[in-house]
Amino acid sequence: MLLFALPAILSARTGLPPISHTQDTLPLSAVATERLSSIDAKALRANPIPLSEPGPMSFAISQAVQITPQTSGTWENLPEGGRLWRLRLEAPGATDFNLGFRSYWLPWGATLHILSERESDYEGPYTAHDNKPHGQLWTPPVPGDRITLELYVPEAAEEAPQLTLVHVGVGYQDILRRQPFLKNHDTCHIDVVCPQGNEWRDEIRSVAMLTIEGTRACTGTLIMDVPGTFRPFVLTAAHCEIDSTTAPTVVALWNFQATTCGAQNGASTQSQSGATFRASEADVDVTLIELDDRPDASFEVFYSGWDRSGITPQGSVGIHHPEAHVKSISIDTDPPSSDVSCISTNVDETHWVVNNWEEGITAVGSSGSGLWDSRTKSLVGVLSGGASFCSNPDGSDCYGKFSVAWTRGLSTVLDPNNQGVLTVSGADPTTSLGSSPPSAPPDLAPEKPSIVALAPVKPITQRPVAIARSSGGGCAMSPGSRFDPTLIGLLGLMVAYLAWRHR
Repeated sequence: MLLFALPAILSARTGLPPISHTQDTLPLSAVATERLSSIDAKALRANPIPLSEPGPMSFAISQAVQITPQTSGTWENLPEGGRLWRLRLEAPGATDFNLGFRSYWLPWGATLHILSERESDYEGPYTAHDNKPHGQLWTPPVPGDRITLELYVPEAAEEAPQLTLVHVGVGYQDILRRQPFLKNHDTCHIDVVCPQGNEWRDEIRSVAMLTIEGTRACTGTLIMDVPGTFRPFVLTAAHCEIDSTTAPTVVALWNFQATTCGAQNGASTQSQSGATFRASEADVDVTLIELDDRPDASFEVFYSGWDRSGITPQGSVGIHHPEAHVKSISIDTDPPSSDVSCISTNVDETHWVVNNWEEGITAVGSSGSGLWDSRTKSLVGVLSGGASFCSNPDGSDCYGKFSVAWTRGLSTVLDPNNQGVLTVSGADPTTSLGSSPPSAPPDLAPEKPSIVALAPVKPITQRPVAIARSSGGGCAMSPGSRFDPTLIGLLGLMVAYLAWRHR
């Protein structure tokens, strides 16, 4: 009997390996290469944008392309069935790559991987489960100055993949910190794994690094709504430039934090792509988006609570990704003051001002991160900007008030039944939802676009199978009713992977 524990293997984005790792394929030297413009990462990093200037941190240069499997790359027939398409991308001097597909649709069983040629890192598999109503896919960074795109199409596929790559983000900030010759994370930041984060472990899990259009980075916080639906609402800053057009390009990187206090390294394999714009208010500098999918259970995220009462906290804590790097924490033991925005000419008291941090600071890339009341652990603000730097640790930072943003758009989304509560507690979805979370909103359900069929289309002669739960807790294959072909394709990949591991 063949047993599998599928959820544990398929949960993370860096999951089943590419076909080129498990089957005999053409050597990379035989695969077509698209050469992009070279960059000078050191020169591009020389003049960082100060946080007091509104705008997200830039970490990559977008090089526009128009690449499809029909017009570029190398196809080959696989000895074990199916077809493989690959394309190499090269940009001398790049610290990393990210990709943006304006058209993304895969048939059941097909997989897409993105592989670094310099290191063992890869992203994928992306599958039919990543087909979205907006039809796009944007990816997190992969290290190195050369990568390979790899698309596998199973023999049983009845329809052709639809992929149009339009953006290649050529990184220069080395946000994965793989280039020792470049400037490292400033030592004045306090990693969240340090003792200062011990009282904030739940709230730390609610914070993600956000990339927008593959070139800019901010910080966002996963928050609860009043009905307690666990819809994945993320709060960030309006100056992070996320709107209805750019929301599908958002990539959230979870648990991107140091392995030990002061280590300055971190993994970013837990990511998800795509979002929907929900609300924004420029004067308070707050934007609310909803991720396309709930974060995977293996990410162990937390939904932060909040307080819209407007009562001044007696102390506050900020959790953020300074310089688009590993997650950090900042602590202020004094009450913030109420003031105007530090990044606009607005004259209303829309912001909390942290006059100086007792521990830690913020930086470019921290924009959009939350401010929590140190007593209640409720989110009360969103970072707009400021003047705190390693060279100026006593500088102040200003945060848009959650209480003001609530009356200017957030309440309609987060309190749809107008219950009028002032505070909502944070919650752990694993504890609260168990294994049966509520359904995703209807507007997030994938839709099938117009499809170009493979010619000629051959009927699938494989006997339909079902997955039956075995007494041992795994999944056993047995004859029965028709089952999702995506799982069949992934099971095939798993078998090939196991065979490869034991060669």
